[in-house]
Amino acid sequence: MNLGNFHSYLNPKFIELVEFINTNGFRVGVVGGIVRDFKLYEKLDRVAHDYDCELRPIKSSKNLLEEFRELKRLLSERFKTEELAFEILRILTDDFEVEISLPRIERYNGEFHHSNFTAEYIADLNYQIGFKRRDFTINAMMVEFGEQGLAFIDPLGGEEDLTKRLLKPCSNDFVEDPVRFLRALRFQVRFELDGYQFDITPEILEKFQSLKLANFSSHYLKLEMKKSHSYLHFCLRLLESLGVLTERYDEALVKSFDELILSLDKFALSDALFLNGEDLELVCKICGEKSKRNFEQMPWELRSEVNESWVKKVEYLKRLDQKIHELFYQKGMLDLSPSDLRDLSSIEVNLENVPNQERRIYKYKEQARRYFED
Repeated sequence: MNLGNFHSYLNPKFIELVEFINTNGFRVGVVGGIVRDFKLYEKLDRVAHDYDCELRPIKSSKNLLEEFRELKRLLSERFKTEELAFEILRILTDDFEVEISLPRIERYNGEFHHSNFTAEYIADLNYQIGFKRRDFTINAMMVEFGEQGLAFIDPLGGEEDLTKRLLKPCSNDFVEDPVRFLRALRFQVRFELDGYQFDITPEILEKFQSLKLANFSSHYLKLEMKKSHSYLHFCLRLLESLGVLTERYDEALVKSFDELILSLDKFALSDALFLNGEDLELVCKICGEKSKRNFEQMPWELRSEVNESWVKKVEYLKRLDQKIHELFYQKGMLDLSPSDLRDLSSIEVNLENVPNQERRIYKYKEQARRYFED
């Protein structure tokens, strides 16, 4: 790894932050995505990064946590910060974000969710123990700022697995956290879009088959789906991994659907078909209902014209497998269920006296009006 090139891609203000931390008893290691992406792509975005950093004491420490908390206090006096769970401090600047933490051991309690453990904070000076709490070996590579300059740290063989294009867990604890399964799909989809085919180890794929959609919270499902940069690819891969979807999809459909979804701020079919954002908020306030299907009378004088791009969205959804639609619906990303969409689409509209160029929009507008007024 060319550490000189890596250093040149780092934000100069981040380097100043590292030097401040070094003068206050800790050495900084940049770990995770930045190191992985530099080794994979051989470059980084010079404009902005999110830095994930682990800190280790420069000298032997008897009160590690107290000394770390004192450092966090000093940083909070100099920067805008947020205190996160597990003693993590997020530092916010105009150019980048940094999260600093201590190495830790995570002891699981047998439950299956994202925060199902207690943490023990350690110095981890040989790098063998603390790294095991990370998800994949390719995310457990670190570049550390030491007295002799930069050093590449790779205790779990992440560089080799990156070369093999393998998503390999750092430890057996991987299966204790449902979010890690979603991350596996996110990395797989994201790398695939960049032309890299990464495999997930057979053990993880086998465990995936025993999970259900309900195991994944809406928050993390939406988050990982967004980070994958392909909503539909992610959904397809998730349902395939759960063993409920086996058919292949047309790549052009996947691409066009993602382009459409990523261009929209909202993902609500009823809003798409009837109301703009202001009107929707006003209607909900007037009616006191979140579900427009329960409105006794839709105040149609508030509705805006049906938008061409929103109509495309509905048409794409009608072409997709119902399981995909159901996934979005269950997780609160759509407000019309697959059966509701089928009912809406089945309403016949007389287009005899409608000009050809207006028929498509008119049909959806009339279907929507009748559906919501029934």
